[in-house]
Amino acid sequence: MSSLSGFPPLCRKNGREAIPWDWRKGFVKRRTKAEAKDFLKFAVITGCLRISKESIFTGLNHLNIISVLDKRYSEHFGFTELEVRQAMAYYDVEDRFQDMKKWYDGYTFGDAEVYNPWSVIKFLYDLDASICAFPRPYWINTSSNEIIKDMVRRADREMRGQLEMLLDGKTMGIPVHEEITYADMYENGENLWNFLYFTGYLTKTEEYLKESAIFLKVRIPNAEVKTIYQNTILNWFRENIKKQDFRDLYQDMEHKASGKMREILNEN
Repeated sequence: MSSLSGFPPLCRKNGREAIPWDWRKGFVKRRTKAEAKDFLKFAVITGCLRISKESIFTGLNHLNIISVLDKRYSEHFGFTELEVRQAMAYYDVEDRFQDMKKWYDGYTFGDAEVYNPWSVIKFLYDLDASICAFPRPYWINTSSNEIIKDMVRRADREMRGQLEMLLDGKTMGIPVHEEITYADMYENGENLWNFLYFTGYLTKTEEYLKESAIFLKVRIPNAEVKTIYQNTILNWFRENIKKQDFRDLYQDMEHKASGKMREILNEN
């Protein structure tokens, strides 16, 4: 653990440095006490998931949660198409608009369709240097994408089928669980798909009510995110191949034992 004057101490969590929860909790409390009212007018807390365990019985309550499903402020979660076209016109690179749209568009927040702002800026930067610049998965370098790696490693046959369907450009229906936390992620498949939706790895194409629950039809947003899935799955496959002993498979191939071959391939 280390700290500097005026800065919070750091601790190790899951192999990474993190600010201890008690320090973060105290930081928020000190700034929301009654005596701070003369200095604090308005505060915004941002993150992928909603505030966990927030209720009238906790130290942090009466929050107004704005999620990706809300229609208020939806156009401010990213760049609108008009803003992207204006930026491309400014840099005189409008001819590359279709590449920009294919790779970085596709996110639906509320009713607004927006582009990934970070990737748009990075692609514009590269286009300013060369109009022939290739689009790249810039977002893949902003996080470790551990959630995708874990999902691929843990996937059962049903989840693998769902992944294949999404990679084919199709949609799938999921019930919405806005209250999920990181701790809930692996409790069931529904939580995992919700986590992927709320963190930007999936986007909605439709929202509908089924009995008393809200459902979404989701898909992979664009070519950039699809690349993340494809690369992760390919790397997992390569690692898995190295660990497997395929001598039985080779023998069954020689003897044309198709039933046994199918069993071995399904196990892997």
